[in-house]
Amino acid sequence: MIAAGETDMIALLTEEPLSLDALTALVHDDGCGAVASFLAVVCNTRPGRRVLRVEYRIPSEPAEAAMAAVAAEIRGRWGIERVALARRSGRLGLGDAVLAVAVAARHRAEALAACAFAIDGVKQRVPVWKREEWDDGACSEGWEVEPPATAAPGTDVSPAWRSAR
Repeated sequence: MIAAGETDMIALLTEEPLSLDALTALVHDDGCGAVASFLAVVCNTRPGRRVLRVEYRIPSEPAEAAMAAVAAEIRGRWGIERVALARRSGRLGLGDAVLAVAVAARHRAEALAACAFAIDGVKQRVPVWKREEWDDGACSEGWEVEPPATAAPGTDVSPAWRSAR
Protein backbone atom coordinates (compact mmCIF):
# COMPACT_ATOMS: atom_id res chain seq x y z
CA MET A 1 0.00 0.00 0.00
CA ILE A 2 1.02 3.62 -0.43
CA ALA A 3 2.75 5.42 2.44
CA ALA A 4 1.01 8.26 4.30
CA GLY A 5 1.80 11.66 2.86
CA GLU A 6 2.95 10.16 -0.45
CA THR A 7 0.03 11.63 -2.37
CA ASP A 8 -3.18 13.55 -1.83
CA MET A 9 -5.15 11.33 -4.20
CA ILE A 10 -5.06 7.53 -4.21
CA ALA A 11 -6.94 5.22 -6.58
CA LEU A 12 -5.94 1.61 -5.97
CA LEU A 13 -7.08 -1.73 -7.39
CA THR A 14 -5.65 -4.71 -5.53
CA GLU A 15 -6.11 -8.40 -4.78
CA GLU A 16 -4.78 -7.82 -1.27
CA PRO A 17 -7.13 -7.33 1.72
CA LEU A 18 -8.33 -3.75 2.17
CA SER A 19 -7.82 -1.84 5.40
CA LEU A 20 -10.07 1.10 6.14
CA ASP A 21 -7.74 2.07 9.00
CA ALA A 22 -4.84 2.25 6.56
CA LEU A 23 -6.81 4.41 4.12
CA THR A 24 -7.98 6.81 6.82
CA ALA A 25 -4.39 7.11 8.02
CA LEU A 26 -3.33 7.94 4.46
CA VAL A 27 -5.82 10.80 4.15
CA HIS A 28 -5.38 12.18 7.66
CA ASP A 29 -4.27 15.80 7.64
CA ASP A 30 -3.95 18.08 10.68
CA GLY A 31 -5.49 20.89 8.62
CA CYS A 32 -8.68 18.91 8.03
CA GLY A 33 -11.44 18.76 10.61
CA ALA A 34 -13.27 15.79 9.09
CA VAL A 35 -12.47 12.35 7.75
CA ALA A 36 -15.37 10.42 6.24
CA SER A 37 -14.98 6.77 5.34
CA PHE A 38 -16.91 3.81 4.00
CA LEU A 39 -16.28 0.09 3.77
CA ALA A 40 -18.33 -2.24 1.56
CA VAL A 41 -18.11 -5.93 2.42
CA VAL A 42 -19.22 -9.21 0.87
CA CYS A 43 -22.63 -10.18 2.27
CA ASN A 44 -24.79 -13.26 1.85
CA THR A 45 -27.85 -11.54 0.46
CA ARG A 46 -29.27 -12.95 -2.74
CA PRO A 47 -32.99 -13.74 -2.91
CA GLY A 48 -33.41 -17.48 -2.41
CA ARG A 49 -29.67 -18.19 -2.06
CA ARG A 50 -27.00 -17.97 0.60
CA VAL A 51 -23.82 -16.51 -0.85
CA LEU A 52 -20.54 -17.95 0.46
CA ARG A 53 -18.01 -16.26 -1.80
CA VAL A 54 -17.87 -13.74 -4.60
CA GLU A 55 -15.24 -13.52 -7.30
CA TYR A 56 -14.57 -10.16 -8.91
CA ARG A 57 -12.61 -9.69 -12.11
CA ILE A 58 -11.72 -6.10 -12.77
CA PRO A 59 -9.54 -4.85 -15.64
CA SER A 60 -6.86 -2.78 -13.90
CA GLU A 61 -6.26 0.09 -16.33
CA PRO A 62 -9.91 1.05 -16.90
CA ALA A 63 -10.70 0.58 -13.20
CA GLU A 64 -7.82 2.69 -11.91
CA ALA A 65 -8.54 5.37 -14.52
CA ALA A 66 -12.22 5.47 -13.51
CA MET A 67 -11.34 5.67 -9.80
CA ALA A 68 -8.78 8.41 -10.45
CA ALA A 69 -11.43 10.36 -12.38
CA VAL A 70 -13.86 10.01 -9.46
CA ALA A 71 -11.19 11.19 -7.02
CA ALA A 72 -10.27 14.15 -9.23
CA GLU A 73 -13.93 15.14 -9.56
CA ILE A 74 -14.30 15.02 -5.77
CA ARG A 75 -11.29 17.27 -5.29
CA GLY A 76 -12.63 19.75 -7.83
CA ARG A 77 -16.27 19.73 -6.75
CA TRP A 78 -15.83 19.93 -2.98
CA GLY A 79 -12.29 21.23 -2.61
CA ILE A 80 -11.44 18.05 -0.72
CA GLU A 81 -7.88 17.98 0.51
CA ARG A 82 -7.22 14.22 0.40
CA VAL A 83 -9.01 11.28 -1.25
CA ALA A 84 -8.28 7.53 -1.14
CA LEU A 85 -10.27 4.90 -3.03
CA ALA A 86 -9.42 1.20 -3.00
CA ARG A 87 -11.27 -1.63 -4.78
CA ARG A 88 -10.49 -5.30 -4.33
CA SER A 89 -10.59 -7.98 -7.00
CA GLY A 90 -10.22 -11.75 -6.82
CA ARG A 91 -12.10 -14.36 -4.78
CA LEU A 92 -13.53 -12.95 -1.55
CA GLY A 93 -15.42 -14.54 1.33
CA LEU A 94 -18.22 -13.24 3.51
CA GLY A 95 -17.19 -10.11 5.38
CA ASP A 96 -14.16 -9.40 3.18
CA ALA A 97 -13.81 -5.75 2.22
CA VAL A 98 -14.66 -4.99 -1.43
CA LEU A 99 -14.47 -1.18 -1.52
CA ALA A 100 -12.86 1.26 0.88
CA VAL A 101 -13.22 5.03 0.66
CA ALA A 102 -11.67 7.73 2.83
CA VAL A 103 -11.75 11.48 2.33
CA ALA A 104 -10.40 14.33 4.43
CA ALA A 105 -11.91 17.79 4.28
CA ARG A 106 -11.96 20.95 6.34
CA HIS A 107 -15.62 20.38 7.32
CA ARG A 108 -17.93 17.37 7.81
CA ALA A 109 -20.58 18.31 5.23
CA GLU A 110 -18.05 18.28 2.40
CA ALA A 111 -16.39 15.10 3.68
CA LEU A 112 -19.70 13.22 3.93
CA ALA A 113 -20.96 14.42 0.54
CA ALA A 114 -17.68 13.53 -1.14
CA CYS A 115 -17.63 10.09 0.48
CA ALA A 116 -21.16 9.35 -0.77
CA PHE A 117 -20.23 10.60 -4.25
CA ALA A 118 -17.13 8.37 -4.24
CA ILE A 119 -19.16 5.28 -3.37
CA ASP A 120 -21.68 5.94 -6.15
CA GLY A 121 -18.98 7.01 -8.62
CA VAL A 122 -16.95 3.84 -8.18
CA LYS A 123 -20.07 1.67 -8.38
CA GLN A 124 -21.24 3.42 -11.57
CA ARG A 125 -17.93 3.78 -13.38
CA VAL A 126 -15.61 0.90 -12.48
CA PRO A 127 -16.09 -2.12 -14.75
CA VAL A 128 -16.59 -5.26 -12.65
CA TRP A 129 -17.31 -8.85 -13.65
CA LYS A 130 -18.84 -10.74 -10.72
CA ARG A 131 -19.67 -14.37 -10.00
CA GLU A 132 -21.23 -15.71 -6.80
CA GLU A 133 -20.70 -19.09 -5.14
CA TRP A 134 -23.61 -20.39 -3.07
CA ASP A 135 -23.92 -22.70 -0.07
CA ASP A 136 -25.54 -25.46 -2.15
CA GLY A 137 -22.33 -25.82 -4.18
CA ALA A 138 -23.68 -24.03 -7.24
CA CYS A 139 -22.49 -20.73 -8.61
CA SER A 140 -24.00 -18.05 -10.77
CA GLU A 141 -23.97 -18.81 -14.47
CA GLY A 142 -21.36 -16.80 -16.32
CA TRP A 143 -20.29 -13.41 -15.13
CA GLU A 144 -22.57 -10.51 -14.17
CA VAL A 145 -21.28 -7.16 -15.37
CA GLU A 146 -21.54 -4.27 -12.92
CA PRO A 147 -22.68 -1.76 -13.79
CA PRO A 148 -24.42 -3.24 -16.85
CA ALA A 149 -23.54 -0.29 -19.13
CA THR A 150 -19.87 -0.18 -18.10
CA ALA A 151 -18.23 -1.43 -21.27
CA ALA A 152 -18.24 1.67 -23.43
CA PRO A 153 -17.57 1.31 -27.15
CA GLY A 154 -13.85 1.01 -27.74
CA THR A 155 -13.09 -0.21 -24.20
CA ASP A 156 -10.47 -2.95 -24.31
CA VAL A 157 -12.11 -5.79 -22.38
CA SER A 158 -10.64 -9.12 -23.35
CA PRO A 159 -12.82 -12.25 -23.57
CA ALA A 160 -10.84 -13.66 -20.64
CA TRP A 161 -12.71 -11.25 -18.39
CA ARG A 162 -16.00 -12.75 -19.46
CA SER A 163 -15.17 -16.44 -19.36
CA ALA A 164 -15.62 -18.75 -16.40
CA ARG A 165 -12.63 -20.31 -14.71
